[in-house]
Amino acid sequence: MKKKPLQKAFSELNAAHRSLIEMKRASKFEAIEEKWENFLQNLDRIWGKVQAEHKTNNEFYKWNEKYKSEREIDELLVYLNRVRNATEHSIQDTLNHQK
Repeated sequence: MKKKPLQKAFSELNAAHRSLIEMKRASKFEAIEEKWENFLQNLDRIWGKVQAEHKTNNEFYKWNEKYKSEREIDELLVYLNRVRNATEHSIQDTLNHQK
C-alpha cells in the first residue's frame, strides 16, 4: 500500500493540534506546560518530516528556500524555534507560573 504524501508531517500537525486543545482544557500549570512543550516538539517535527520526505526532490528545495528564510526572519517563527530549543536543550523554564 502506497503511503499518502506528507502523511508523517500531517500526523505531527494533528498531534500539535491535539496538544493545543488539551492545553486549553488543562487546569493545572504542569499539564499546560507539558502540552506546550509537546506542541513545540510537534512543530519542529513537522518541519523535519517534510524535509526528510523531500530530501531528493530538487524542485522542493527551490520552492522551500522562501520558507526556510521565513523561519529565520518571522518573529513568531523565530520565537517558537528558540523556545523549542530551550525546552529541548536546557533546563530553563519556558513558562512562568504566577499564582
